[in-house]
Amino acid sequence: LFQKFTAQNPEVYWSIVLKELSVWFHEAPRCILDETDESKPGGTWFPGSVLNIAECCLLPTSYPRKTDNSVAIVWREEGRDDDPVCHLTLRDVRDQVMLVANALDSTFSKGDIIAIDMPMTVSAVIIYLAIIISGRIV
Repeated sequence: LFQKFTAQNPEVYWSIVLKELSVWFHEAPRCILDETDESKPGGTWFPGSVLNIAECCLLPTSYPRKTDNSVAIVWREEGRDDDPVCHLTLRDVRDQVMLVANALDSTFSKGDIIAIDMPMTVSAVIIYLAIIISGRIV
């Protein structure tokens, strides 16, 4: 039933999801899903939109309430199941991301493409967000 609703009402469903996930656009999409071009199976999602997903991840928002002290990442080191669960606040993540982003400025130019091949760790998340927020492409 839920899947049927989301498939039949993408404008309603995705508007709610974007709001809940604090996704905001520099340029809003013309619509959620444009299915007018038959040469594009599945349509075009968020046509005309411009966003920086790292900004959405790193900036505080009023809805949902996301402050600098909110927990942003929760993890446990692989293979260390008896260790306590670790966490970083939004401020911690942003500080680390900006440190890496500033380091990238000394080597790369905006628009450069950077490939990363890492296990999914907190460091990988920090590096990915730093690449994006600094204007590079992953």
